[in-house]
Amino acid sequence: MSKLRKISLLLLSILMCISLSACFLTDLNALALKPALEVPEQLDKATVIAGIDGDTVVVRLENGSEQKVRLLGVNTPELGTKTSLPQTFSQEASDFTKSKLLNKTVYLEKDVSDKDKFDRLLRYIWLKPPEEITDEVLTSSMFNAILLTNGYANTYTLSPDTKYRQDFTNYLKKAKNDKVGVWAPRVTTPKKVQAKK
Repeated sequence: MSKLRKISLLLLSILMCISLSACFLTDLNALALKPALEVPEQLDKATVIAGIDGDTVVVRLENGSEQKVRLLGVNTPELGTKTSLPQTFSQEASDFTKSKLLNKTVYLEKDVSDKDKFDRLLRYIWLKPPEEITDEVLTSSMFNAILLTNGYANTYTLSPDTKYRQDFTNYLKKAKNDKVGVWAPRVTTPKKVQAKK
C-alpha cells in the first residue's frame, strides 16, 4: 500500500470518527442536566425561636446572638401589615413554617450574600446536615425546598444567590402540576349582597 493511500485512509478514518462522535454527542442543555451540587462546606447551627411569617424566622446562634433569617430562593404569601391586607394562603404558610421549625435545631447555609437591606441573614435552612445533595435530600432536609414542594411558596431568586435556582424551579413546577398548597383549587363563597329596600 502506498504511503499516500495510507495517509488518505487515515484521514478518512479520522473524519468518520469525528462525524460519528458528533452524532452521539448530546447537548447537556437539551437533557436539562444540572451540574452536581457540592455539600455545603460550612453550616451554622442554630435554634429557631420565633416565626415571623412563612419565609422569615428568628434564630439563636450557638454564640447566643439572635438573628432574623430570610429564607433564600423562596417567597411565601405576605401576612399583611397595618396598610395592606394579607395575601391568600399567607396564614397557612406562616403556620406551616412555625410547625416545622419552631424550637428546632437547624443548620444555616450561606450562599453568596450575607444579609439583605433589612439586616436579615440570607440563608438556606437545613433540618439536618446533608451528606450529599440530591433531589431526595433537598426535598426532605432543606426547609426552603420543603416550602416549595408543599405549595407554600413561590420561587424568588436574586443574583448572586442562585445555588439551588434550577432545583427550586423544578419543585415549583411539580407543586403547581400536583395542585398542592397555594396551587390547589379553591372553592370561594360568594359574599351576600343586601337587597335594597
